[in-house]
Amino acid sequence: TLVTFNLLGSLTAATMLGRTALSRGITAHRLSKNVTFYINELASPVSGCQAQASKDHTPLMLMLPWLGSRPQAVAKYCEIYFRTGFDVLVVESEVQEFLWPRWGLDHGKRLLELLQSERFVSRPLLVHAFSIGGYTFAQLLVHVSQDTQKYEAFTQRIKGQVYDSLVVGSLETMAVG
Repeated sequence: TLVTFNLLGSLTAATMLGRTALSRGITAHRLSKNVTFYINELASPVSGCQAQASKDHTPLMLMLPWLGSRPQAVAKYCEIYFRTGFDVLVVESEVQEFLWPRWGLDHGKRLLELLQSERFVSRPLLVHAFSIGGYTFAQLLVHVSQDTQKYEAFTQRIKGQVYDSLVVGSLETMAVG
């Protein structure tokens, strides 16, 4: 699904995707139920990440939001990265991926495969994970750790990581704080 949003654009189209309207020049591609790729059509790449203006080398923000995050809240964070020249890949997690770690590992593997796909493989990465999103990224890193040579180029592409309100510990320790 491809929908282009702008400040004067259709809020109905945004609502159909379950998203709020974004800034002018941002194109949203719904890649799957929980994955949306926002392309920043207007901004040039961030200096220091890549001098080329090629879309293949535009820095990519991997946004891993908290469970039940509202689209308006995630959009505020996305706007920060749009203003600095990033495209943004928002990957949402579901509670069952946390409650059943095997499913979480599968989710992490699918995300790693997506980031290794032709569309994203040459892009420098910045990771911004909130709460359960940090857990999802850790599940991805489990797969990386099992074959560090295979994923060396992937790890070299990660230029920064931001973590906010991480999920830590077991279900028992989280239940008591």
